[in-house]
Amino acid sequence: MQESTVFCGACGCELNDGNWYPSLQKQKTYRCHYCYAKKLSKVFCVTCGLSLQDGKCLRCELLKEDHCARCNALLTDDNWQPTFRKRNVHRCKACHAEVCASWEARNPGHGAKRQKTYHKRHPEKRVAYYEANKEKIAQHAINRLWRLKIAAIEQLGGKCAGCGTTDMRVLQINHLNGRGDVEDRFGAEIYAPIVAGTRTTDDLDVRCANCNVIYEYERGNRRAPVWYSTESDVPELEDTLSDQD
Repeated sequence: MQESTVFCGACGCELNDGNWYPSLQKQKTYRCHYCYAKKLSKVFCVTCGLSLQDGKCLRCELLKEDHCARCNALLTDDNWQPTFRKRNVHRCKACHAEVCASWEARNPGHGAKRQKTYHKRHPEKRVAYYEANKEKIAQHAINRLWRLKIAAIEQLGGKCAGCGTTDMRVLQINHLNGRGDVEDRFGAEIYAPIVAGTRTTDDLDVRCANCNVIYEYERGNRRAPVWYSTESDVPELEDTLSDQD
């Protein structure tokens, strides 16, 4: 085949010596291996277009064992989905995630329900898995909590309303009306509704830990000594004891 740019008349892919079906090249029929074999699937392999032997293309059957069935990427220990490798399912992690997402979209909530049913039938396996992967499970929970926290705080401005810091390690969600103890929600319980949009944010803002405590004092939820002032010196310990007497 010459260097000229020729495209398949069926799928539009660029033809070269590797994917142009040889016998059709002589007839000036521009088809790639796959498109031509798809038309004559009983005679040719739909993967490479070569003639079939006993209904199978031996080359593609061997190639299938080490390549993803969807994207044909070379499978290694890093990109092969571990669980499905044991089940002899040849898919890389990216393709497997797409398949799972598509299945969950068609069957909402069914996957979690099936997983819970399996755990009820085999409680010993769940305990064994937890004991063998404590650190992995704990880190997964931390990662999930922080993703929710970052998304919720970014919706509320992403920085402290008092000092303006953006360090997520010290930022907290503050209730402007002082009803955080009444709502009694912490961590993911308050982050998730904010991210999902099911909770209003008119009574919330973001403050760092120091500014949040100062705000509690200014609002009267915490009490400081009557003699304390940010502009005056702290009296000696003996003087404060005498005041108590």
